[in-house]
Amino acid sequence: FKHGERTGNTLRGIVEETMRRANIEKIDYIEVVNADSLTYLDAVESRARLCVAAHVGRCRLIDNIALE
Repeated sequence: FKHGERTGNTLRGIVEETMRRANIEKIDYIEVVNADSLTYLDAVESRARLCVAAHVGRCRLIDNIALE
């Protein structure tokens, strides 16, 4: 994102690849959403969040980051 990528599918793919390289095999979701309404986005054109849920060992981790 910080290098200019704005396409939701591409951003999700980059995150998934990064997580798999870190040996995180069970990913529940990786989504790019509107920061206010939390609706799914095909492309980031305004304030957005990247949301992730995945299992690391026996723990389910949920996190998000602002895409501004």
